[in-house]
Amino acid sequence: MVRIGIVAGESSGDLLGSHLMQALKAKRPDIEFVGIAGPKMMREGAKSLFPIERLSVRGYFEVIKHLYGLLKLRRQLLQHLLNN
Repeated sequence: MVRIGIVAGESSGDLLGSHLMQALKAKRPDIEFVGIAGPKMMREGAKSLFPIERLSVRGYFEVIKHLYGLLKLRRQLLQHLLNN
């Protein structure tokens, strides 16, 4: 089985990701997707390890305010992908 890590940070990424997943599954039905997904990607079968809303930050000040949490999330996601 092929496993692909995929991350969407907001709704347009979720839509594009779902289309990418459909195209890849048409070529390889045994493919598995894991990462951070929205509802459209999850309907296509993605396993979301964290809610997409955790990445929803805008502007410099909000990013700075949430930087520690975002870096921690990235570290956890990377660790999961490397260990599985």
